[in-house]
Amino acid sequence: MKRKSRMKNLPSPISLKKNRLRSLAGSFENWFDDAVEPRIAEMQNESASLEMKIDALKNSLTHEQVDRNGVSVVDGGEAERPCDGDIAIYEQMGELYYDFDMNEERLLSVGSMRVVCLFKDFEIILKDLIAEAFSDVNKRDLFQWENVKSFLNSNGIPLGNVMEYESINCLRTVNNNIKHSGVIDEKIKRQGIPEFKDKEIFDSESVSSFYFRIRGKPGVFMNAFAEVLIAYLYEFDDARISTIASDYKERMDSVAGQKLIDALSEIYT
Repeated sequence: MKRKSRMKNLPSPISLKKNRLRSLAGSFENWFDDAVEPRIAEMQNESASLEMKIDALKNSLTHEQVDRNGVSVVDGGEAERPCDGDIAIYEQMGELYYDFDMNEERLLSVGSMRVVCLFKDFEIILKDLIAEAFSDVNKRDLFQWENVKSFLNSNGIPLGNVMEYESINCLRTVNNNIKHSGVIDEKIKRQGIPEFKDKEIFDSESVSSFYFRIRGKPGVFMNAFAEVLIAYLYEFDDARISTIASDYKERMDSVAGQKLIDALSEIYT
């Protein structure tokens, strides 16, 4: 009796599948962000420090102009070079500008990697969810975005209706652009992504702003998509049942249809 009681308390296959889909969706994590965030903070502080040093040097310039003999030129006179003190300051500023530009390039590189890794993590979980819901699908067939959309559409699941789809599509576009070029392409401009408005190339500030606006969207999308898959697999209202019945009526003759009715009756009685 105890064994039978325990068996009754076991979750059904449907419950297990639902839990698995929700668990997969919830497993999305942006691991790369956690790995690089401390170093990015250091580099951002370094850029801010370099800017402060440059500004301090600018403020220390005398702007005194001298002639070729080193004699100070009064207002209105012609001068060919700044004074020796300012020349030394300009040299220091040049070194600081070089360090600043190098640091910004590194920030852009790491920031771009954050965007690319965010979309890659999204792709992995998306394919896992689809493979979990459709056991006959081969994940290798889902290597292109359009293939994913086409497959889901063929099963009556429009990807574009899932919550935060537009944000994910923007992430996909920026990811593709970053991987192939530092020049902002027309697709990004057509989508009107605000961080890159009126820009021709990516910079660390715009990429970082985009990333922080978008980084929470994949998790929201995943949870919503899992519920869409669950509804597709296990929720059947009258309208959907009627559609399924009509579909089989078009494909089966009356004999086959009756066999299906009998088989279903036997299963559910």
